[in-house]
Amino acid sequence: MKPIFLSGSLLLLVACTPTRPTTPQDTQVRALLEQARQAQAETLAPIEYRFAEKKLGLWQQAMEERDRARAALLLEQAALDAHLALTKSRAARAVQQMNQVNDRVRKLEKQLDQLQGELQ
Repeated sequence: MKPIFLSGSLLLLVACTPTRPTTPQDTQVRALLEQARQAQAETLAPIEYRFAEKKLGLWQQAMEERDRARAALLLEQAALDAHLALTKSRAARAVQQMNQVNDRVRKLEKQLDQLQGELQ
């Protein structure tokens, strides 16, 4: 009889343990957030990144409250914010790289001008 009691206690413990609701869309948003984080969105697009995280948290609350309509809207907004954070981060990095290339071109032009002056 003791194993049944233990199993019943374990079942009660598992049943009372809060679980995070998850959906394929939730997984996609979390993947987008991870991509944004890896693209340095926390520093290059911090507002959008924080909005996405916040709305994902609010989505979780809405799911726990079984407010499906609100949850769907929040998840869509979180996805858009995460995508915007990722895009802005990539754009900022592209601008940084372009600036580095432009700096290198200016240095090469300066060197070329010096060489041409020496040859004359």
